[in-house]
Amino acid sequence: MADISLRESIRWLPDSPSEPTSTVVLTSPDKHFVDVRILLPLDHPQGILTKDQLDWAFAGRSESAPREMEAEANDNGERIRCGTHSVWKHWVDSRTREAEGVVDEGDMVDLPGGRTLETGSMVNPATGRVTGYEEVWGSGAPLGGMEGVVVVLRTEDGECGRRGVVVRVAQYVQGILRDGDRVMVQRREWREGDVREQKVKLGGTVAGGGIVWDVVELDGDQDGVVP
Repeated sequence: MADISLRESIRWLPDSPSEPTSTVVLTSPDKHFVDVRILLPLDHPQGILTKDQLDWAFAGRSESAPREMEAEANDNGERIRCGTHSVWKHWVDSRTREAEGVVDEGDMVDLPGGRTLETGSMVNPATGRVTGYEEVWGSGAPLGGMEGVVVVLRTEDGECGRRGVVVRVAQYVQGILRDGDRVMVQRREWREGDVREQKVKLGGTVAGGGIVWDVVELDGDQDGVVP
């Protein structure tokens, strides 16, 4: 099942929660994902951001497994709640050329209202130290008629150090391309009246800007569409 995750807050323990970014994660049924985190505010002319406004972007594959975690006791004295342990394996990363060396994992527990609490530890970029964190995630709703529409593109050229991933889920499209030390990130949201789009087929290719992308996943239609 595809997923549109919108982060509502992050808390670096023991600080209070905040949300300094617009963070969207698109995940395909085969667990390809693109995670893009843009520093607020987003009111920039023509939607074009500078590199200083990118907090972090990365893409790869994720995996999850059930996990029991201790919780506060309920009325029956039970202290165990079910959750999942998730791992995000980076394949391309805006912060480093050594994406596979990034450790990114956390424990996920459902919250009321369809939200999810993620807990774990990672390097706090403000301090450079490994710190416990809590993130609260909500879910984005697909537009009518776009439910189940998924397209995943990948490109790789080992000689020049190029790697890229694009994921479309419903009306959202996100992509990251690293070409050596150069990083390009894009987020698009389809709106009624948009007409820039290209038909793709599973196992086919898409060319743009001198780069050929492989269509590695396609769901929702025999012919997918990428803006």
